[in-house]
Amino acid sequence: MKKWISMLLLTAIFMSFAACNSSSNKDKKDPYAGQFRVGYGQATMNPVESVPLGGYGNTSTRKSQTITDDMFIRCIALTDENDNTQLIYSLDSVRVYAQALGVIANVAYELGISYDNMLINASHSHSAPDMSSSDPAIERYLEHFGEQFKAATLDALADRRPSKMYYGSSETSGLSWIRHYIMDDGTYGGDSFGDWDNHYAVAHTADPDTTLHALKFTREGKQDVVLVNWRAHPGLTGGAGKSLDASSDFLGPFRDVLEDMADCHVIYVQGNAGNINPGSRMGSEEEYADYKEYGANLAKYAYEALQDMKELETGPLQRKTVQLTCEINHDQDHLAGAAVIVSNVWKTTNDRDAVREAGAPYGIRSSYHANAISQNARRPQSEELEINVLSIGNSVGITGAPAELFDRNSMAIEEASPFEVTLCMSYTNGHVGYIPADYVWEYTSYETDITRYRRGTAEKIQETMLGMLEELYGN
Repeated sequence: MKKWISMLLLTAIFMSFAACNSSSNKDKKDPYAGQFRVGYGQATMNPVESVPLGGYGNTSTRKSQTITDDMFIRCIALTDENDNTQLIYSLDSVRVYAQALGVIANVAYELGISYDNMLINASHSHSAPDMSSSDPAIERYLEHFGEQFKAATLDALADRRPSKMYYGSSETSGLSWIRHYIMDDGTYGGDSFGDWDNHYAVAHTADPDTTLHALKFTREGKQDVVLVNWRAHPGLTGGAGKSLDASSDFLGPFRDVLEDMADCHVIYVQGNAGNINPGSRMGSEEEYADYKEYGANLAKYAYEALQDMKELETGPLQRKTVQLTCEINHDQDHLAGAAVIVSNVWKTTNDRDAVREAGAPYGIRSSYHANAISQNARRPQSEELEINVLSIGNSVGITGAPAELFDRNSMAIEEASPFEVTLCMSYTNGHVGYIPADYVWEYTSYETDITRYRRGTAEKIQETMLGMLEELYGN
């Protein structure tokens, strides 16, 4: 009898546990399934020890001393009515390094998330850890980065709530400049080389695209999430004679000020900033000495965009990825030997005038130019670039390229896109450097000197993106 009573008690306990477990699983089901919803998550990506900083020259000589502004991994999780989810990330990093992508792939695998559902954008801060460095401190930093990336992802997924979507824009003024100049002797000067003492800059070769785009997601019972898309190199806190502290550059103050003004979460995705600086070398145009003031002024323009917004229809999330074949520029392979000589002059003298003198007989204009010639000579005839497009219904199209494209490319894409709103992101899901727009090849520039691709590659990417947008629209 006691045996039967014991068995009955065990059965009752098991049934009770099973019932509780079933109830728990039911509770875990998303109560907002079938609705368009948005979640937000963030985690700091500050180094916990001194690390090499990327963005300028030899990173072994630029090691962080302290942290002046927190650097973040920020994530928004978008889930449509069909329960398809896409994740958009902003990293306070110079670029999306291959090493970081390896860590991210491991996190995605651990969480059961497809990498194909991730759009990862770098802010391009020139005062962020160089994750490509072989320094042992970076190896430890990458492990920390992975933990923080996972935390931001999980927070964004858990934070999803039903949402409406709005769009607004503003035109910024006095915050960005095309960094190519016409000199007083009629010659052209690029940003990173040129004899500024003897050939004074009198005009820019073009005006920048000043449009700031803002998507706002208003959520049930949660703070709004604002995604800002703009373009300018965050290079105010690093570089020669400037601080060696790790920093998110002007984007840190920008986000802080805008979040206070609008009571929202802010994620910034960097646009096609390949030819745009936050300061000018023309004497008639004052550069910002204070990156915090610069960020605060940019926040005011973003706040302006939030004051007059139009509601957009949501809809299915669609993602398209293309591996685009791009041809390497091998036109100067015959100068590879001379390029080595010029590079050695730079390494032994660290003198730009000596480099220009050594390179002049060959038409090699800088150490950057020499390095690119040497590297391109060792590359294959072509490479494949990952091009991404994400759409939200028929309202919003978002493009992403793993390179520094120019604002003229994004302007052309936005104008021809079938979507009501189109946002263009560079520095996304990888990084292969500058890909100059066609018009820049008409004169010598830093970007045309160091690119690995042939002229016309930017326009090939542009047309590919437009084709991808056309394919997604209306489906």
